[in-house]
Amino acid sequence: MRLGKVLARMEDDEAIARYLAPFVSMHPEAIDLWPILGQSAHRLAQFDSAAVYWTRYLERVDVTTRSLYVDPAPIMNAGERAVYEGLPDAEKQAHVDRFWQGKDHDPTTEVNARLLEHYRRVWVARNYYADAGYPYDTRGQVDIRYGEPDYRSRSGRAPGVMSVAVQQVKDRLASALYNSPPAGSLVGTAFPVRSSRAMMADQRSGAGRTDWRDRCRWAISTGRFASGAPADAGVSGRAGYGAVFRGVQSDAGCVWADALPRDHSDCGAG
Repeated sequence: MRLGKVLARMEDDEAIARYLAPFVSMHPEAIDLWPILGQSAHRLAQFDSAAVYWTRYLERVDVTTRSLYVDPAPIMNAGERAVYEGLPDAEKQAHVDRFWQGKDHDPTTEVNARLLEHYRRVWVARNYYADAGYPYDTRGQVDIRYGEPDYRSRSGRAPGVMSVAVQQVKDRLASALYNSPPAGSLVGTAFPVRSSRAMMADQRSGAGRTDWRDRCRWAISTGRFASGAPADAGVSGRAGYGAVFRGVQSDAGCVWADALPRDHSDCGAG
């Protein structure tokens, strides 16, 4: 399984076909490898094969695990979620089927590629973003909703080159965090954080901290912040869908998630 995760993260489809596919054929009980084969087939546009791999996997896992993959609530907007949760149990499955039909980018095909993409996102969240919570932490929630980030940055690592879209989100976040950020007081690779000198100056003058706390409380109440996630940042979304920014502000310990599109229930769908 460890080799499978490495190959999945590398997206090495040639190695997956060479090593994992024959192994799974000989050991069909290795169900944890089925999602990796499904993701590889999806990337290669072999949607029928991908659907078979995912179906076999979901048929063999326990009910709790299966519910994490088939529950559409994590990507529903508030109105859709209210309707879904208000339905009697007997009507929910039909509603879910209609929901996914509406997300299908090519209804002329038998396989719903958007649903397969959702399975992939849930698998990624459960395998890479589950250290801080079950079934996944805030990073997993964002990944499922918006897809793979266009840009990643971690403390202690050299930052990569930002695209124009990432830079625009960074600038907009800086404006949202601080009313009039003084020149030279913002540091960081992907997201702006008060420098130690600027934060100390704010504390001495009584400014800044209250403003940040107010913003943090507002953001938590509106769902734009979630505390307790590791120090990671990224911009998510693809062309035509907008972007999402998330980062950690060291003073308040909160995670920012800000979406460009107003209706972002299907952001980043490929």
